[in-house]
Amino acid sequence: MMRHCVLVVALLATLGTAKANPALQLIVSNESAPAGGTVQVKVFAVTPTPIASGRVLVSFDPSIFGSITQVAFFSAAGDAYGAPTIQGTMLDLNFQSASGGVGCLPGLPVFTVTIPILATASPGATAQITLDTSPAPWMDPNGNAFAVQSIPGAVTVSGNLWIGNVTPGGGVQPAGTAVRVAGSGFNPAATLSVSGVSVSSFEVVSPQEIDFILRAPAELTGKRVRVQNPDGSVVDYFPSFRPVPADAATQQFLSGGAMIFPLRTWVAATPGIPSDVNLALQNPSAVPIDVTVNGGSGQTYQSTVPAGGILTVVGGIPAGDYMSAISASAPIQIVTYTVPPDQYPINLGGIATLFPVQALPPPPPSSSGLPPHPRRSERGSTLAARPKAAQQTQLLATLEFALQEGSPPSTQRAYDAGALIGIFSSSTDSGGNWLSGTSPDLRYVEITVNPAGLVPGTYQGTVTITYNPAVGQEPQQIAVTLYVLNSAPALTLAPPNLIFSYAVYQGSPGTPDEIDQIMTVNSNPPGAAFEIQSSGPVEASASALVGQISRSLVTPEPLYVTPSATRPGIYDTSITVSGSGQSAVAPVKIEVTAGPTPQPVVGAVVDAASQEIGPVSPGEIVTIHGDLIGPPSSYGLRFARDGMVSTELASTVVTFDGIEAPIFFASESELNVMVPYGIPNPNFTLVRVTYFNVPSVEVGVPVVATAP
Repeated sequence: MMRHCVLVVALLATLGTAKANPALQLIVSNESAPAGGTVQVKVFAVTPTPIASGRVLVSFDPSIFGSITQVAFFSAAGDAYGAPTIQGTMLDLNFQSASGGVGCLPGLPVFTVTIPILATASPGATAQITLDTSPAPWMDPNGNAFAVQSIPGAVTVSGNLWIGNVTPGGGVQPAGTAVRVAGSGFNPAATLSVSGVSVSSFEVVSPQEIDFILRAPAELTGKRVRVQNPDGSVVDYFPSFRPVPADAATQQFLSGGAMIFPLRTWVAATPGIPSDVNLALQNPSAVPIDVTVNGGSGQTYQSTVPAGGILTVVGGIPAGDYMSAISASAPIQIVTYTVPPDQYPINLGGIATLFPVQALPPPPPSSSGLPPHPRRSERGSTLAARPKAAQQTQLLATLEFALQEGSPPSTQRAYDAGALIGIFSSSTDSGGNWLSGTSPDLRYVEITVNPAGLVPGTYQGTVTITYNPAVGQEPQQIAVTLYVLNSAPALTLAPPNLIFSYAVYQGSPGTPDEIDQIMTVNSNPPGAAFEIQSSGPVEASASALVGQISRSLVTPEPLYVTPSATRPGIYDTSITVSGSGQSAVAPVKIEVTAGPTPQPVVGAVVDAASQEIGPVSPGEIVTIHGDLIGPPSSYGLRFARDGMVSTELASTVVTFDGIEAPIFFASESELNVMVPYGIPNPNFTLVRVTYFNVPSVEVGVPVVATAP
């Protein structure tokens, strides 16, 4: 029963070919509040289902409701982000969650909408709430589109109990924090509970306010606050952070919607995306945070984000400059965004587009003046960069061959000729008719040399292609040099070895961009054909694509060498080139360090079997959902030398009050662990996840002697 979301995702992936559209059923809650009150409408997944993205339209009856005051969506991992558009009583909501944490937990809404009921609304009036999920596909983490069905809910104007806000509603709040529940209809004998949060006391201050005190640190986002009166009436509210615009420009910008940030925080980041983006910062802490942005021009821009604030324009960055690095005096939430011409909807760039700073500078320019490496479409492949002119094919002007005396004929492909093949003729300075050219399939040119009967030496020749005058293309020539050798030329590599040193970051897959180094293959005389082999986490490729036609590799030839190691460590590997019985080996050392990373985020601690948020007990198997809490790939349990389940798995350690917990499963967004025996506090325990020596903020979880 463990790893609910992971197992569901795996099952969906397995059935993806047989079941094109997995089912997703959403249900809207039924709510009630008096005229002049506020309701929070909740939308749940009927069955816990991992949702990676979605978009929904909701319209509320303007004769009953005022303007929407708050929108929130919730991921078990805390990684959801989006930019809902709000126009009075109409909502256009979109979100993304890379982990599929949205919809993953029973009892945790997919999203909520908080909206006031007009004072003029008639008692007993009912408004049906329906969802329009048609504007965009709802997707699971494997890229499968859901077949979405929704069950409407209703809001009835009745009763006197309601909650309009909980403050602070988000951010990890320290023990002793006083939290205010604002609403109406609170009876002096009302009770209060908060799911998954240890509360030391609460007080019904008035019929409009209840205050409670945190016994332990807590992230209140998505934690259900329930108030129940003695008459049995109950109201639930799911808090979320409500930022205050830091300046008039931010307030104006957000007048048509909102930005919802992932819980991940940063002290150093770089956009990692095109430079024509904007920056938004959110400070859920209780103290101001200073932010510095380094511009590409060398200028720096500074701003202060007040406690509880949001800022969408940093330091007045001029239009001609761009962001190259971001640093903050304390952990802060960051998103990048672009805005279409009509301003809304905002397109947010989420956590996947933000990368820590301190990437290595690019390697120094090659003294040979070689061009930069062609842009890679993926590791180990290159994209051709040669544009094809409308009436003129691009010809390799020279070719070189180096062959031993008595070798068989050798052929190289010269260029992508398309449909412009003409008549081939060849001439040589000496040695007779050893040179020829042809186009065997009207797509490329092949140049062939035959050293039979030639004594060692250097031979020059020319292949000429003459086209039909109707084609309108001038004749083209290829100068060919043939070296006939007594023995195979020795291959050499320059430089003779390479060293790479770079940092990798959790949450930033792959290696840094632009870290290729150039190594040139030489021979004396030049023109020796060779092949490339690499071992270990390194790749070597040549600029060997001309059009889409591959040519032979002959010296001298630049190789673009790229490391592919993505985990910290020291790797000793090599590049080998070989040809004509000769070979050369270049040692390659790769030194990978762990760069500064954002803190792991503990999103929810739940019972592993039920996946319900609640108190934990010693010996219980629990699931911890979060962001960056473990390795990118999944790991099963390991046994320590004493035969017990290891308390460290894939550089992940979980502690309860400082006591390390046995780990049964670890991934980037989910851990399964056993609550250790011996936790000292009978009321709560402090949970911390450490990944690659980076600890999360401790959060308190209620404790009971035994779990059901």
